[in-house]
Amino acid sequence: MTPNLGILLLGGIVFALALGLFLGITHLLEKRRVMLEQRLRIPSSGIGSGGVVPTSSQGWAGRLDSAFNRMVEHSGLEVEPAQALAFIALAGMGLAALLFVWRGELWLSVVGLIVGGGGVLLVFVVLRSRYRRQIAEQLPDALYLMARSLRAGLSLEQAIAMTGEQGAKPLADEFRRCTTQLKLGLAVPTALALIAKRIQLLDFDVFVSTVSLYYAMGGNLAVLLDRLAASIRDRNLFRGHFRTATALSRVTATFIGLMSPLLLLYYALYPPDHVRAFFESPTGWIAVAVAVVLQIIGIVWLYRLMKVEY
Repeated sequence: MTPNLGILLLGGIVFALALGLFLGITHLLEKRRVMLEQRLRIPSSGIGSGGVVPTSSQGWAGRLDSAFNRMVEHSGLEVEPAQALAFIALAGMGLAALLFVWRGELWLSVVGLIVGGGGVLLVFVVLRSRYRRQIAEQLPDALYLMARSLRAGLSLEQAIAMTGEQGAKPLADEFRRCTTQLKLGLAVPTALALIAKRIQLLDFDVFVSTVSLYYAMGGNLAVLLDRLAASIRDRNLFRGHFRTATALSRVTATFIGLMSPLLLLYYALYPPDHVRAFFESPTGWIAVAVAVVLQIIGIVWLYRLMKVEY
């Protein structure tokens, strides 16, 4: 096996494994979201077929595209999905070209392509996660404000508008968008369901279910919102306690996951003779491929161990 062919083969294997892992996790998350939607579904004439959140019959490509668009939209960088793809491609190709000009080795270019593009994608993922945490932290205060507005004699539409005007960003931006949709003639449950579909937060899905139940059965919505806000605040407190208690474990898991790739990259850049033997024989390529597979399995395992259902 020639070195160039082996490099391309390893790059293809790594890309296929990473893509398969990403699609598998996306499928599991989508399956879990659909299950939660079915559990929260209640009869209502204001949300199309009666669901809390309108479902979609897209294939895996459509779901992947929608997930990427939502990730970019909620990153807070105010860029379009096409621009985000351009940034990812530019970072990957730029780092690959820089490493190739510096060392003149093709396999380093493959590493640079993966690290550059993956690094930018990781930035978007982290920003999306931070956005969802901000929404979860701001939701109890927004519901308390909405409940007080209802007790003051405002309608639900007016309470949503006031929450959008006086609430904290980024949740206030979502309620302002909801107010615009209400002015265009959408029903309140439908407009809220569109927000729930966009942000995909369980607590907000429960809020939409509560409003839909109110429209279907009636009742004291202010009391329901107060109880829901208290429940969400308790969940946020538990989430914060859990993240604090597992902070050291999460940092350790991050270092364990990154140590092997960083050490391989370090030895490849400075004393390349230490790793050159791995790329000059079929046995070395098999060892590297097995190491990559085990590394991915270990990262997924650590992710599952550190994940808890709130």
